[in-house]
Amino acid sequence: MDVSIIPDAEEIDSKLTVVLKEMNVTNKDKQRNDAWSKHAQIVRGNPVRIYEGEDFKLTYIRYEDEEFAQNIT
Repeated sequence: MDVSIIPDAEEIDSKLTVVLKEMNVTNKDKQRNDAWSKHAQIVRGNPVRIYEGEDFKLTYIRYEDEEFAQNIT
């Protein structure tokens, strides 16, 4: 049996390290893209409720939130 075809532990560790680093980079890129995608899905404007002043007085309730409005009065 030829011993030269059996990789030594250092070579295996080196290859494993490279594979793990590549996986980490890929996962970080995917996580960054997912985070940006979620950020882009945020709906801004069209408020449900508006509070004003230091005492946070409720000044506006959107029609769909009427049930909430009835519960606070």
